[in-house]
Amino acid sequence: MSVNILKSMTGACQALQEMENAPPAPAEELRTLWGRYAERHEFKPGDLVAWKPGLKNCKWPAEGVPCIVMEVMPARRRAGNEGTDRELAPTDVRIGLKCCGDFDGYWVDGNRLEPYRAQDPAPEEAMSISDAEATVFAESAVV
Repeated sequence: MSVNILKSMTGACQALQEMENAPPAPAEELRTLWGRYAERHEFKPGDLVAWKPGLKNCKWPAEGVPCIVMEVMPARRRAGNEGTDRELAPTDVRIGLKCCGDFDGYWVDGNRLEPYRAQDPAPEEAMSISDAEATVFAESAVV
């Protein structure tokens, strides 16, 4: 087994253990999250987007921090990260963000995104990540 698969399995086991100890979400919260997820936005390259509240499933970008749409797949596809929960995750929007001075793109589920609504300017430190964090993100991101 590759080191990445073992890391993914270890992370998944820790996440499952935390889930077992977590109280269940109230039914109304589940309905609210489903409603947000089911609301579909049509994106095009160049659009600024951010995670919908409560639907962020990657460490980056942080909630409220914009990223840019690089590409949109006309039909949803499945991720190809073997041995991870993301193996069957639908992905259709490639977002671009700046990590450690580099501009990188990652495929995500477009139903988890909404048009970015500018609030106060995001602090610079919220937008940058360390090299170690970027490596972990790149290894776990859907490509």
